[in-house]
Amino acid sequence: MKQKSSPTVIFYGLIAAALFLCAAGSVAGSTPSQQQGRRPPKIADDETPPAAPPRGSNRTRSNTKTGRNKNTTTTRLSRNGTGASGVRTPPHGSRTGTANGAPPRTTTRNGPRASSPPTQLQVTFVTGAPGTSIMQNFGDGRHTNLGVTHGDGKLTVQLPRGLHAITASHPTLGKHRQNVEVRAGNNNTFNFKLAGQPAANVNASGSIEDVFRRFLDPKQTDAVTAKDWQSVQQQAAALLLNSPLNMQLRVQSLFAEGQVAYLSGNHGQAVTAFNNAALAMPDSALAFYGLGNAYLATNQLSEAARSYQRVMQINNAFAMAYRGFADVLARQGKNEEAQKYYERARTLGYSSAVANHNAARSLMKQQRWTQALKELSELVKKQPQVELFLDIGDCYVGMKQLHSAARAYQSAIQLSPQSALAHYKYGEVMYESREYAPAFEALEKSLVLDQQGTTINRRRARDLANKSAERLRRM
Repeated sequence: MKQKSSPTVIFYGLIAAALFLCAAGSVAGSTPSQQQGRRPPKIADDETPPAAPPRGSNRTRSNTKTGRNKNTTTTRLSRNGTGASGVRTPPHGSRTGTANGAPPRTTTRNGPRASSPPTQLQVTFVTGAPGTSIMQNFGDGRHTNLGVTHGDGKLTVQLPRGLHAITASHPTLGKHRQNVEVRAGNNNTFNFKLAGQPAANVNASGSIEDVFRRFLDPKQTDAVTAKDWQSVQQQAAALLLNSPLNMQLRVQSLFAEGQVAYLSGNHGQAVTAFNNAALAMPDSALAFYGLGNAYLATNQLSEAARSYQRVMQINNAFAMAYRGFADVLARQGKNEEAQKYYERARTLGYSSAVANHNAARSLMKQQRWTQALKELSELVKKQPQVELFLDIGDCYVGMKQLHSAARAYQSAIQLSPQSALAHYKYGEVMYESREYAPAFEALEKSLVLDQQGTTINRRRARDLANKSAERLRRM
């Protein structure tokens, strides 16, 4: 007969089964070291822990944290990068190590050690000339060829930190050697000025530097010719073939182009060239000076004034700019103010005959006849000109010295017998002096020479000629 189990027996049987299952689960979840009764090896406080295991690995990872050892098991990553516990585990190559597979940072008692700067840094060498060899020199006479500059005249390489002896060598421009210090945190760009220059055809006009030197000299500036500037253009073009990024050469070429156009009377082209030079180098006093001259030649007085003022802002000792600004003021009828700028130009050494003549005319407009006459007399001694004698005559007329005025106008006629204005002014003075015969002759001559009335007042000339003839008939 089958016996029934009592409730007490069943109860104790269930408890025994539960204890067995718990013991089996504890053994299955332990590490091999724990199963064998051994503790894992202790990691020293200053010892670098092993690198992070590759993705999907079940290897054990040890971390040292404030002097305590803690064993953690890396679980297999799922597709979304989380472990079995659902907490995202950093993937391999993330901040747990350094970039590009470098070893992870060392953990010490005082926190993580700072990573050392990279041993190789980017360095750029600038020569302005394509095809320049860049070499690194060593103390024992050895050298290493780092490369050749590209079309922009630059070469970028990797060099370790520290001091390096570098030589830049070009087949036509020569060599330049210098020490460079490569440092972390710097842009490490080094410029090399090559020793030589390509052979350019330097004619009698002189080199680029010589032409600009003479032009910037107030006493020689007006003697620089269009031929000189054409020479500058040719030389600059030759040099730019080897140094296309040389901004100074480019601006010099543009300024020379503007000067050639300006001196040839092509003022529109001159404005364009000077504008391009000013855009390329906004702090170039020369570019704005040329622009002011071109604007003045086309009677664009406001633009000319702004250009000259810009020159004086850049260089307050630029004598020719004061002369140019004075010319603008004189044309605007601001003669007293113009006179101040003419004087400033002279103080700075500008002794141009044209500027002095303009200054004298400014004095004449202010009816400062004596001062104007003094200026004109000095000029006519150096270089007799029709315009100077005419102005001297006008000064004498203003001073009511008609005989002296007549002599000045006669001198103008002797220099230029075809000057209608000289005959006209002489005729006026002779009429006022009641010398009707020479007055009639001079006035008739002026009417013949200027039949369009370009330089003389034909109506007044005819009226005075008729009155002179009438007076002669009455005599």
